[in-house]
Amino acid sequence: NHQSFDAASFVTNAIPSTKLTYAYVDKVQRIFGDTVDMGSHLLQADTKTGDLGTLSLYGFALDYKDEGFYGLSTTTYGARYAGGYAFNSSFKGLWDLEIAQQDDSGDNPNRVDAGYQRLELGAAASGWTFKIGHEVLEGDPENGKFTTPLATLHAWNGWADQFLNTPQIGLRDLYVDRGANWLGIKWAAIYHDFSADEGSDRYGSEIDLLAVKKFNKHYLVGLKYANFRVDS
Repeated sequence: NHQSFDAASFVTNAIPSTKLTYAYVDKVQRIFGDTVDMGSHLLQADTKTGDLGTLSLYGFALDYKDEGFYGLSTTTYGARYAGGYAFNSSFKGLWDLEIAQQDDSGDNPNRVDAGYQRLELGAAASGWTFKIGHEVLEGDPENGKFTTPLATLHAWNGWADQFLNTPQIGLRDLYVDRGANWLGIKWAAIYHDFSADEGSDRYGSEIDLLAVKKFNKHYLVGLKYANFRVDS
């Protein structure tokens, strides 16, 4: 199942070069087929910084109403800067930087004091892209872990879906992403190296491969492969 929401949202571009978005989420229809009640407030401001990229500031207050999900009630504040610089007509540098802080809120019985960081640098040239990045979801037994229960989880931390929930001792993802548009086909190859944020445990590595071909405006066919290997 795909994840969907019962929600109301408001978007305005009244401020030049800035988009303000507010959403209130009442229910979440999760990928596991269940529906969860909540009363969550999501606020984000996206400001274009010329041709270099977009600065996003956000605050997400997740308040779960079902007792079994109280542990996911958190408040998160963060900032992201994503964009690139065109050195010439065929070569562009890319970057994506993000930092966030998450704390427990609402009826959450657990202590949460966890951060998030992501640094991604890359380049695009003649239909090819190359990116290298390091993403950290902090976690330890005393201060809890950084969680993203409303995220499109399959898009992050490997397509084998081994980390749909952040491990209690956190997650570090060092990855290399190579993509291309060649022969009318979208290609992607990604390598992940996963380890714990707290301590020296290494979870394993993963290789993800993708090929997608579009036909006309309405159809596509694709092949996706994921192989996750643990160390022991």
